[in-house]
Amino acid sequence: MRRTEPRRDRWLLMATILLVFVGLSLVGRYSSQPPAPLPADAPADQFSAGRAFAHVERIAQTPHAGGSPENAAVRAYLVETLQALGLEVEVQRQVVTYQYSRHPSAASVATVHNVLARLPGQRRDGKQLILMSHHDTRESTPGAGDASSGVATLLETARALSSGERPRNDVLFLFTDGEETGLFGAQAYFGHHPSAARTGLVLNFDARGSRGPVWMFQTSEPSAPLIEILQDEVSHPLANSLSLAAYKQIPNDTDLSIALEAGFAGMNFAFIDGFFDYHQATDTPQRLSLSTLQHLGDYALPLARRLANEQQLGDVDLGKSPAQRSFFFLPGIGLVDYPAWIDLLAGGLVALLLGLAVARLKWESRLSWLDLLRGWVTALLTLALPLLLIIHLQNNWLGSENLRASLAQLARSEALWWIFALLTLGLAIWLQAAAHRGKAILPIALMALLLLITQLHNGDIHWLPAIGATTVLLIAALVLSKPLSSVALVAGAALLWPLLIGLLAFAMPQGLFLVTWPMCLPAIWWVVAGRDAQARRALVLVSALIVIPAGLILIPFAQSLFVMLALMSAAIAMLLLLMTLLTALPALFCRDLRAPAAVLSLCAVTGFAWAALSSPFDQQHPAPASVFTVQVDGKSFRISDDALLSDWHRDILGDAPTTLNSERYAPGSQREVFARELALPSLEGASIELRATASGGRLELKAPSDVRQMNLYVPRNAFTSWRIDGKALPPPSDQSRSWPVLRVYAPPQEGVLIEFELDAEAVNETTELVLTSVYPKAIGDLALPARPPELMPHPYTHADGVLVVQRIALTQAQPSAVSHGGFEQPTTD
Repeated sequence: MRRTEPRRDRWLLMATILLVFVGLSLVGRYSSQPPAPLPADAPADQFSAGRAFAHVERIAQTPHAGGSPENAAVRAYLVETLQALGLEVEVQRQVVTYQYSRHPSAASVATVHNVLARLPGQRRDGKQLILMSHHDTRESTPGAGDASSGVATLLETARALSSGERPRNDVLFLFTDGEETGLFGAQAYFGHHPSAARTGLVLNFDARGSRGPVWMFQTSEPSAPLIEILQDEVSHPLANSLSLAAYKQIPNDTDLSIALEAGFAGMNFAFIDGFFDYHQATDTPQRLSLSTLQHLGDYALPLARRLANEQQLGDVDLGKSPAQRSFFFLPGIGLVDYPAWIDLLAGGLVALLLGLAVARLKWESRLSWLDLLRGWVTALLTLALPLLLIIHLQNNWLGSENLRASLAQLARSEALWWIFALLTLGLAIWLQAAAHRGKAILPIALMALLLLITQLHNGDIHWLPAIGATTVLLIAALVLSKPLSSVALVAGAALLWPLLIGLLAFAMPQGLFLVTWPMCLPAIWWVVAGRDAQARRALVLVSALIVIPAGLILIPFAQSLFVMLALMSAAIAMLLLLMTLLTALPALFCRDLRAPAAVLSLCAVTGFAWAALSSPFDQQHPAPASVFTVQVDGKSFRISDDALLSDWHRDILGDAPTTLNSERYAPGSQREVFARELALPSLEGASIELRATASGGRLELKAPSDVRQMNLYVPRNAFTSWRIDGKALPPPSDQSRSWPVLRVYAPPQEGVLIEFELDAEAVNETTELVLTSVYPKAIGDLALPARPPELMPHPYTHADGVLVVQRIALTQAQPSAVSHGGFEQPTTD
């Protein structure tokens, strides 16, 4: 009995830890759920998801990419609906030339058709409030979430506002086009429309999924007055100040980015759950959550009513203090909002308390400096090793380098959350308990072995870093080869937190709330608790009470990050779990938890193996599969760049397809793709008129009406300058890419004129331009057979379509002219 009782207590303690973690996870998830949808017969002055969903069903019947007949049909529906509400409706047609700031080597041209609907205010000379969403989609998705949900939200909000008293200021409902291909509609409005100068504030609605709560994830600066209004007007607001800073670091933009660049204030709203459906054929009305649609309206309508009646609309501060704010969602309380300087003060106080706690622990327990160092190394390894292992497992076994691998992860996002979380907790607790017993070599060696196996599986081992990492781990194992007291482990963790606070305060102070408030109670406890208070029962009870408020802040945020970052940065979410665990360190050493933690880790690894080795694709989560046709150099090919071929592929490509280098149709790309040559007549590409001299020239491109996109590949550094439709842009040069490209979306009927100057040293007799004309759907006899339910098309433009590739010689010896499409080569005058 003496041996079974402690063993039973160890397993009971581990079960308690897991129950606390599961409970906090469930509280975090369900406390942020969107509200119940209101039916179609809800009162006229309220936003009804039932009424808005009728618009989604009408708009998201088929894909409606910019420039397509389906897009024109959606546009006509918007105009008809808005006119029936009595609004002033306008369609803005604009050809936009745009150089994306994140990729300055490339330029784009697009023809867009924005729909503008104005609800006149009582003050026609004042500023206007803009509610904005985009009505275009990718080529292969109906776009129920992205962004028919936003379009429907604007329509239902317009209905509710127009049925009541006129607001003080104008309200403009802006339905942009060309967002998916490069934010062109927003560029067209804020860069060209005369009414853009009257803009006071912009509310943008977008989506990266099909369900879940709606987050306000971006504001203009200063954010304080907008956050105050959000908190006052919205019944269930979700936001945090860290997402505002983090969003600036990721390569994503929405239409609001253009408004902010133009100097206007605004807020961005989106839902992110159900990310598998983002840009996919599965983004259908049937998959869109009505509760999510209601949550969009619960932001849009009350904010529109408040802001449209703001006397100071248009002033950046809206008449209030410009001081920065910290804010985050806390389950059971809602949006917590306070001045940002409080975080800095709290962070400094927590760091001071932790310093006092370490000093007291060292003095009362007579810890040596070496003991403190070993405790600190253990805490650092507890954070670093599980995270490093998860990064390697995810990248090398699950993969994220192609669409299929990414979708496979997304199809199992719920399962992967629990697998990663249990693996992280199990390994961390195992390492701490083993260091306490002086046997840390086993978990460290096991994690190092798993890292080596993942590298071998990837087939690309960088030996110098691998040897360096192994050496560091061996030294760490030697440092931890002797038992370490629980007091030293707690002191080591306490020393780690000031480092985290300092790093976050320096790199991203808007996220300081993640490290200050979770550590307040542990820091106070570690300072006031004397040695007599280190009884096991007191430790377990106090640690449980301490971890709950920490977990309520950290775990819900970890879950939202796990979804928001589309699993690409799962380690960041797991870091927050480990930070939660470190607040409960004293309770972990009341029993030897090595065995239960090792079993937990083994179960998680087994679950991970299941996720890595089995297919997640089914009719609910179809696998991406596409075949397209390429005509190049007088030949025609059926091509698939999918890594795995299904029976559907083989019906089209044959049982033994050949391979083709993608350089043939996409200069600068070097991939082997599956191909099958076809006997087809030449298809019509864009018509080209080229006149070039030794110093420069002009190139005019005109596409057939059913060509959706043109891509012009230019040899690196060939142009020293260029003008597109009269607009001067920086020369297309990029040392990281061999072939900078001009993309023309929904090519204008009047064509695109490119005037350029040549670099005589970079151009010779063999230099050529490459132009691809993209038909988005298979034409004529090139139609593809229907896919089985477990497959779906790719979301990119030429999936299932046709590419006509033309090569144009840049002869600098004398003027040249070419005035036709197809495959004929340029001729010299």
